[in-house]
Amino acid sequence: MKPHQLFSISRPVFWFIPVIIFLISFYLAGAEYTPIAIALLFLLTFPFNFILYGLNDIYDYESDKRNARKDALSPKLHDDVFTLSKIFAGIIIITSFLTFNIATILSTITLILIAVIYSVPPLRLKERPPLDSLSNGAAFLAIWFLAASFNNAHVPLTIYFVSLTVVAAHMFTTIPDYQADKKANHKTFATVYGTRAAAFVSSLLLFIVFFFSGITSSLLRYGILAAAVVYFLSGIINKQKASYIIAMLAYLAFVIIASLFFIQQIYIGNSTGL
Repeated sequence: MKPHQLFSISRPVFWFIPVIIFLISFYLAGAEYTPIAIALLFLLTFPFNFILYGLNDIYDYESDKRNARKDALSPKLHDDVFTLSKIFAGIIIITSFLTFNIATILSTITLILIAVIYSVPPLRLKERPPLDSLSNGAAFLAIWFLAASFNNAHVPLTIYFVSLTVVAAHMFTTIPDYQADKKANHKTFATVYGTRAAAFVSSLLLFIVFFFSGITSSLLRYGILAAAVVYFLSGIINKQKASYIIAMLAYLAFVIIASLFFIQQIYIGNSTGL
């Protein structure tokens, strides 16, 4: 397998997600960077994402080859991707053991386990809605706990509410792939409950976070509110192409808002929470 293929499978554009979650949690926990913490942070880029998306590409082959937006992973590469995923998973877990911290080890194992059972049969949570979306929220929590474990920091209830934003975002992203997933007979939230339901339920979750999470950051609060309104309007419009554009814009907004929040925390020196 060529280097550019490895790189492409890992979806570099999405490396930002686990990294920023780790960095924000690590900072709010008041943890100090150690060589192992830095190593685990690095492993959340290419290696972890290769596992996550590589396994997904293997078992999404039937759907992806019917999706004009995606390049299906050649079956000739499936064995290599599976083998490399096992190697990377082993490296990540072994690195966590070097901390001799049970919370770090368990968080890491949980994160890898979620990445595997999300795509790989027989559990394959990706085709068991709403467990598909809930597992994404669980992955967020695993990364948050992983970073917080470096200072054995308490994880407040607010963070559990924030995980619902990840659940909502994943739920919404099942809409753009509705037609391809339907043709491949893949069960997703959108194909099982309908595209409108996916938009409205994701919107409802975001409204719940906005009103009840206790988030004090105006940047985060109004970003969540804006997404809730847009998701709701998308449900009314109910156009697959529009949902794809909205999903991409929502991710771009997440990158900007999360980056600004992290920078704000560092320069203002407010590490009291969200």
